[in-house]
Amino acid sequence: MPADALSAALQQAVRGAPMTGGVTVTLSLGGATLHEAPAVGDLLKLADARLYVAKAGAATAPNCTRLGCMNCAP
Repeated sequence: MPADALSAALQQAVRGAPMTGGVTVTLSLGGATLHEAPAVGDLLKLADARLYVAKAGAATAPNCTRLGCMNCAP
């Protein structure tokens, strides 16, 4: 499954999950490929940095999905 389809499916599942007590659940994702960072440590750092970019963007665009950004800054 392509990353954008997986991300959209996960976000939809989270949005559609029944919650009690007025709780709102959000989902932020950060990813990286072995092509971008072949060393495991670097791969995790890049994915983590992108997660924080996604979390920062969620404050202004809660339904935003940012994918396909191979050379963007983390």
